[in-house]
Amino acid sequence: MGSDRNLYKTDTLLTRSLRVAYPPGSGRIVLRTELDWDQNIEPVSESAGGISTFQVQAYHPFLYFKPCLLRNGELHWAKGDNRLLIMTQDDRIISYPYFFGSDYGRFSALLTFDSPILKRKHRARVYLPPGYDENMLAQYPVAFLQDGQNLFFPIRAQLARFRLVIVKKRSDPPRFRNTLDDGGLSTTKNNRSRYRVTVGEGCKLLQYLGIPPVAESHT
Repeated sequence: MGSDRNLYKTDTLLTRSLRVAYPPGSGRIVLRTELDWDQNIEPVSESAGGISTFQVQAYHPFLYFKPCLLRNGELHWAKGDNRLLIMTQDDRIISYPYFFGSDYGRFSALLTFDSPILKRKHRARVYLPPGYDENMLAQYPVAFLQDGQNLFFPIRAQLARFRLVIVKKRSDPPRFRNTLDDGGLSTTKNNRSRYRVTVGEGCKLLQYLGIPPVAESHT
């Protein structure tokens, strides 16, 4: 996807930085944009932790771009759609590309754990987004879904099929991921990071049952 640059032009040259995170030692990250899809933009700096920082200039309020990986003389394009770069925003959002493997996420094996409060076992599954095993620097939002089998495993649905509707802000980075559960309670992954639940009584329920520590131990 690209834009008609003749319809969107600014009087002044806009400049902004863009950070791309990818595990170091796996190749060199360059950037390509719709200004010239055949030209590499080199990073102005590369950190030991795998953060490549780019300076992008354009007479346009936005650009579409793609991170690329140079490895052993070959150029690999990031999977997924072209990504939108708003030229008037700061670089608080980091791009976490992946270049290999499936375009689809995967589910963990069924997890079972005891609830000392309710005196019974719970079952859960964790949804791992595409690129999870490749780009270990990426972080994802977390969602806990109850009765997840009704959403993702219809053969196990007890009473009715549910439907999940995700509303996403336009400013969110293109790395939003969701997760599920498999009977009783469901857990989700916030890649090697914190857990955050903010849904009223549901938050109290998850804290009451101690779900986040269990999810943490299976990441």
